[in-house]
Amino acid sequence: MRPCGELNQCACRPANIPPVVHTFESENQAYAVLLDRNDPEEDGVIFRIEEEEEEAFLVGIEDDAEWERVTAIYEQIAKEQNEGK
Repeated sequence: MRPCGELNQCACRPANIPPVVHTFESENQAYAVLLDRNDPEEDGVIFRIEEEEEEAFLVGIEDDAEWERVTAIYEQIAKEQNEGK
């Protein structure tokens, strides 16, 4: 996993291919993982989901401790899903 800047300018996927999205929670905060639909085995991008009024938006994770925590959680989720295949 790697952090990414602006969602619309993300180099990890072509603009015309919608990403596959996985969500999970940690410490009462929701996160989204975007994966390339054409290559789901490639590294994804993790964003924090923030809500304001009735809108939700994706925010890059800049805090190193938060990044380490959520990548470890997602890696465990992915490992468990792969073991089930």
